[in-house]
Amino acid sequence: MTTPTSVDTTEADLEEVLKGLKQEQLDKLAKELSKKKTPADMTRKWNEAKEKIMRRNRISSLSDEIYLENRKAPYHFDTHREFNEYDRMCRNRATEEAIRRIVAEDMERKDE
Repeated sequence: MTTPTSVDTTEADLEEVLKGLKQEQLDKLAKELSKKKTPADMTRKWNEAKEKIMRRNRISSLSDEIYLENRKAPYHFDTHREFNEYDRMCRNRATEEAIRRIVAEDMERKDE
């Protein structure tokens, strides 16, 4: 159970502070509080999101290529369940290999 907090004490404290201010200070405070917020520069976040999406797409396409090169057809397995397990393992390995290759390419680019 939460303890109720008293709003009166904070309002009383605020009133005490406001009583001590001069009219010029009150006007300045009111002006600052009434200003509209300027929108933050979102360029950095947009660029980061764009890079993240591009990296994800790059990993996905490379892992699909690796998967298609190395997979086996369902008729190589006795049950559908065995094929699904193999397929899942193969996709995970392809994704890991794609990540390794991309990281290696990125490291080579940074070294140059």
